[in-house]
Amino acid sequence: MWEQIGGLPGLVQSAVPSIVFVLTHQVFGVLTAVLAVLGAAVSIVAVRAARGQSLRPAIGGVVGVAVSSTLTLWTGDARDYFLPDIWGYLICAVVLLISVVARQPLAGVLWSAANRQSMAWRNNREALRAYTIATLVTAASFGVRSGTQIWFYELDAVGAMAAARLVVNYPLWGLTAAVWVWSIRVARRVR
Repeated sequence: MWEQIGGLPGLVQSAVPSIVFVLTHQVFGVLTAVLAVLGAAVSIVAVRAARGQSLRPAIGGVVGVAVSSTLTLWTGDARDYFLPDIWGYLICAVVLLISVVARQPLAGVLWSAANRQSMAWRNNREALRAYTIATLVTAASFGVRSGTQIWFYELDAVGAMAAARLVVNYPLWGLTAAVWVWSIRVARRVR
């Protein structure tokens, strides 16, 4: 998972577009901010390519920036740059909660699929509980992210939305990762 996001450089690079968008918007307006953020996203791809690093996280970033930028240009409202994330977080939280209700917690399902392991853990109460907890923590994490962004969206605080994305997201990713590691260890122990 750490490799999928590009490690520490990927985390740092994922913050750049939001910062570029907000700073440019405050000085030059929406159109210039969109052009600047698209340029920043493409530049990140170029830097990663020049360093021989994985392009997957950077290309995903370009796609995300393109979607957010298109929506922003369409509405003309800088706040809307953050709407895809808000909706994405909400949808993820709902899907995760549904997986728990269905007794198929996605933490376990995804881990088993990614590692080509059996789903026999579903028959073990302790492993099922551990993966359920990891899934619920992940759902809560997405809910907090979305709720924070919605609050600032309603306040029309574009700068605060970018700051919240950084201040709220990274600690929540850390907490979520720690709980997933714990759940995987529990499931391995009880196999």
